[in-house]
Amino acid sequence: GKRFMGRGLIQVTGRDNYKACSLALFGDNYTLIGNPQILELPELSVKSAFWFWDKNKLSGIDDVIRLTKKINGGTNGMSDRIARFEAALSALNV
Repeated sequence: GKRFMGRGLIQVTGRDNYKACSLALFGDNYTLIGNPQILELPELSVKSAFWFWDKNKLSGIDDVIRLTKKINGGTNGMSDRIARFEAALSALNV
């Protein structure tokens, strides 16, 4: 429901994901269940994205389409995502 809507840089969504993220970040299943809005805080937003990235073994995937499918399940907004990905690579001199 709305209580466990997507939050964080990579949208943590759903009660089960909030529980798993809470266990990873706080060592318990209830911190994020009781306070889901704290994933909107900058530091926790980033930490939750790192958790998601690690949990889903996304390191080493350099194909933006494959990565998008693993994160979102589909390819909505691909042209915008590719433009942002290329801008990030350019900014990082990669």
